[in-house]
Amino acid sequence: MNLKFKILILTILIFTLFLISSCETLQFQTFDFDNFDHFDHMEETTEIETETIEINEESSIAETADEIENNTTVEMTNIINIIETTDNNDNINTTEKTTEYRVEYEINPKFNAYLEINKNIVGEIKIEGTNIDFPVVFSGENEFYLTHDIYGNETKYGAVFMDMINHGAVLDRNTLIHGHNFEGKDNHIFADLEKYKNKEFFDSHKKIIYNNLYSDMEWEVFAVYVVSSKEYEVLTGFASDQVYFDYVESIKSNALFWSDYKPQPGDYMLTLNTCSYEFKGAHTMVHAKLVKKVDHIKK
Repeated sequence: MNLKFKILILTILIFTLFLISSCETLQFQTFDFDNFDHFDHMEETTEIETETIEINEESSIAETADEIENNTTVEMTNIINIIETTDNNDNINTTEKTTEYRVEYEINPKFNAYLEINKNIVGEIKIEGTNIDFPVVFSGENEFYLTHDIYGNETKYGAVFMDMINHGAVLDRNTLIHGHNFEGKDNHIFADLEKYKNKEFFDSHKKIIYNNLYSDMEWEVFAVYVVSSKEYEVLTGFASDQVYFDYVESIKSNALFWSDYKPQPGDYMLTLNTCSYEFKGAHTMVHAKLVKKVDHIKK
């Protein structure tokens, strides 16, 4: 065997060993990334031989507009995750079990009389110290109830109605409700929202009752401001809590009066909108946060 042949054989062996070594390294790195979340969970698990139960409150809602109109119950899915950890010769074994169950939310009987009048009624709103005490309607568009009352009769005063970008009786992160305010006409629809531009009234009338078909809710006013209809943008859904926080910060930057509201993950907002007359196209916006919610669950 000559020298050149020996060198060729040696070169092939070295190259083969290099390929094997590279493949093993690549497989290990891939395994690490595939199990990244699993390893993080084990490192955060500090208690041994314990059982933890977590309830996911961000439930999915199995509901259609027809179900609301036909006065049926709403089914909501909740997930229970049971995480068990055990110690066996320094080996931590983690198992997860997922159980799905359904909860039916039924319409509060107090809305039955309203629904006999108009199936588009999805809630009611009341503010003490004002004339605001009205049913709230939702039709999926913003034109009809500008000029019609809850009975369907034509009137310039219209009705109190939820914006079309909301989802009716299903609670959004931000619920936007409109009502007229005619200049020089006191005590009509949302005219009393103008009172929130008085600091004393703002400080002493923070409580708003807004209930939908399935939940009784109490809200607390945290901001009021005047804005042009061409400039304001109202969001009802948020891709993340951070987007919600940024939206609250934008409200704060415009606020005429502001409470010490520090938004938290999962917060809900109520926004009331009416015409204002500081300049052409002015609107008064009142914002409140959800502070109490009691659901009506079918027994």
